Amino acid sequence: MLENSASAVETKDAMSLTSSILQSRRAASVPQNFAVKALLKTRFAIGKGLGWDKIAATVQSSSYIHRLTENDRRLSLFEPGSKISPEDPFVTVYVLPGEALLEIINKTVHAFLLIAIRPAEFGYFGYWAVYIKKTGWVTPLYMWLITPFRKLLVYPSTIRKIERDWARAFA
Repeated sequence: MLENSASAVETKDAMSLTSSILQSRRAASVPQNFAVKALLKTRFAIGKGLGWDKIAATVQSSSYIHRLTENDRRLSLFEPGSKISPEDPFVTVYVLPGEALLEIINKTVHAFLLIAIRPAEFGYFGYWAVYIKKTGWVTPLYMWLITPFRKLLVYPSTIRKIERDWARAFA
């Protein structure tokens, strides 16, 4: 599966695409907007108090990292299961030239962040998607409660940060 994705990107573009993916990953993990920082700080404080973010072995076993083949692991430019920093809520599933999949698992959600860049006629086309998988009865309620914050603050701020980083990198 991953081999086809990696071979679709020309070798000469691999380093710039990989650099963009890693910048996007940092932007997604380290918000720059004050309101988003405050919102996430509040969320993680509540999560710590209620035990939402403690990862039990049974929850961790549902990680998609276990689904990677040896070849997928070899092709990944970042070690599957690694984090950029200890504070980073996301864990790397894989990073390829032009594509990265990250995940977070806790008692509220099992979420995936996909970042991909593909050559286009006039530069590159970027993809940024978040997929949510239910971890229990709280997931639908939690997602309903945070949807306005995600759509109005978190996603626009993160996408603007990624756009600025890409513009700086490829100007």
